[in-house]
Amino acid sequence: MSVFSHLREKMVGSMVNKQTQAFKEHFTNHINTLSNLPVFNFPVFVEQMREQAKKGGVMGWKSFLPNAPTEKAPEAKEIKAVLQLCDEALKQGIANIEQATFQDKLKLSKAAQQDVGDVNVLLRKYLSAKAMHDWVQRRKSAGLPLPESQEDMMTMLKETPMKLPPEVTKFAKKTQKQSMKEFAKARYGK
Repeated sequence: MSVFSHLREKMVGSMVNKQTQAFKEHFTNHINTLSNLPVFNFPVFVEQMREQAKKGGVMGWKSFLPNAPTEKAPEAKEIKAVLQLCDEALKQGIANIEQATFQDKLKLSKAAQQDVGDVNVLLRKYLSAKAMHDWVQRRKSAGLPLPESQEDMMTMLKETPMKLPPEVTKFAKKTQKQSMKEFAKARYGK
């Protein structure tokens, strides 16, 4: 083993540790923010999405750095599309995306130049975030500890499950079935 490979391994290990620590801090901050929010609504969700985009380097000054997600990265495209829909929804006065009719969604998608499916993705993201807020609030009001890591959260979700709305669970089941079919097709050629 050469000196350079040892240094490289050490640097990579250090970077992974820093990323892991940063992720844990972000997770803890997010849980604390949710626990201190008395009400979670669409404008709060939009603000959180903007903050995540800035921290993730999709927007703001970090987007100009060499390792920032590019326009071509799927996650960057999705975040930008969701933010564009969020901004358009707020412009149109849609403060409660849950109660938007199909006509509202169609009008919103046309104004933002997105598909109606993207509006449904936005709705699922919002409903999932709202369910997370409700779960954190229930744990806090019951005097139960809040998760400090994703592992803690997975354990705690077994004790007190999150109440996901039907739109989210139906989509999750559909996606799971689709991925299982793709797996079977790839593996067995059926």
